[in-house]
Amino acid sequence: MAPEKIKYKKFAVGELQANAYILFVDNSERCLIIDPGGEAYKLIKFIKNNCLEPATIILTHGHLDHCGAAKELKSLYKIPIMIHKNDKDLLISPLYMELSNLLSIPQPPKADLLLKDDEIIKEGGIELKVIHTPGHTQGSICLKSSENLLFTGDTLFNGSVGRSDLQESDPYKLKISLNILKQFPPDTIILPGHGESSTIKQEIELNPFLNF
Repeated sequence: MAPEKIKYKKFAVGELQANAYILFVDNSERCLIIDPGGEAYKLIKFIKNNCLEPATIILTHGHLDHCGAAKELKSLYKIPIMIHKNDKDLLISPLYMELSNLLSIPQPPKADLLLKDDEIIKEGGIELKVIHTPGHTQGSICLKSSENLLFTGDTLFNGSVGRSDLQESDPYKLKISLNILKQFPPDTIILPGHGESSTIKQEIELNPFLNF
């Protein structure tokens, strides 16, 4: 029997309007939460209205605008937080504690599970492959489904890319990561951490950061 088609719901949350995603399939109540950046009530309402049961929180990287609701959701649903091993310290860094207080964004707890490149996350009829794409942060990841969905976090946007001039960034590594993403099939659907969706084909043709 062929696997159920993955469905997803996008929420633009927080002051920086980061994209949070809830993934699920029709034959399972289990769902995955990607990058819950804030406004947990929006995600909770959708989860309740669709009779879903969260299984885990996956962070594409450790910036606060992508994990501001992680603490509340973890506490409510008793679920683990996953992040790449190279970004685990961002979640508990002194700098982010200061930013958390300044921006009134709850600092997330420590990650429960540390991800690595090529790891497969399986839950609720969903399979996601972890692709380590450092550059925006040292532990940035993308998440690829078998159905040509690619959750790119802040590595690749529609028409742009994530910043690489931050303390934890590396512009050279970002170029290498973008080159990896360029190799995916042209019809791969990009679901970024900010803004609208796109495709690999569209980004290769129109995104100036991929023309190198």
